[in-house]
Amino acid sequence: MKVLFITFISLFFSIYSRGEGTYEIEPSIFEIHYSASYEAGFKKLPYMGGGNIYVLRCGKKQSQYFCYENLRHDSLSSIPGGLEILYDEIMEWTSHPEDLSRYPTNTPSYGEYLYRDLANNDMTIYKSSMGEFFRIKDSPKMDWKILDDSVKIVLGHKCQMAETSFRGRYWKVWFTFDIPLSIGPWKFGGLPGLILQAESPGFLNIEGYKILTRSLTPVKFYNYYNKKATDVERKKFLKNSSNPARYPKGTFITPQMELE
Repeated sequence: MKVLFITFISLFFSIYSRGEGTYEIEPSIFEIHYSASYEAGFKKLPYMGGGNIYVLRCGKKQSQYFCYENLRHDSLSSIPGGLEILYDEIMEWTSHPEDLSRYPTNTPSYGEYLYRDLANNDMTIYKSSMGEFFRIKDSPKMDWKILDDSVKIVLGHKCQMAETSFRGRYWKVWFTFDIPLSIGPWKFGGLPGLILQAESPGFLNIEGYKILTRSLTPVKFYNYYNKKATDVERKKFLKNSSNPARYPKGTFITPQMELE
């Protein structure tokens, strides 16, 4: 019920700030869908047993990465009748507290919209927290070690394994030379091919399951509430958003992709 309280807070700000702020950036040339889920150790915990769908959409100059379920929530919150749909969904899972499979899952980066400048890898991340809308600038750099003898097939593509430690977490990923885009899900990039799968052992799995090249949605800037973003430094936002004192007592706080 405490998570339900936070959801109602979110819906309140959706009503208060409703507006139109979405626009097309450029046509897409490529789109891949990923599924993200916590590893087995988290599966018996409420709000962590399921998964989320993420979309990586790429144009000629920019790419974007976002959670489909969060986009749906934001979109519904901004149209007549949408809040009623979300309310009914909340009532459905809260009326069965013993059935953890009904609980919505929020994987790390659930509430983020990430935009990448493909020319220089600079990123801009937009994220709401307790009703505030923030803009975070980042230029992630990852020191990869490619393991030549470790390969697997993902989505029909032969993939090479690479590993790195990035901001407090160890990651291993599988990328393919077949698609020479030096990007991947979330902030991953810098390898000579598209990253189709990423794993942080004991924490999170991200795996591509669909590639689209036709009838694509353009790369878009999403801001359904037409809010003005406040610029904040990445480490400051990480510290504040991870602070339990910022939330009502007992609130479930989604683990962060970055620890430092």
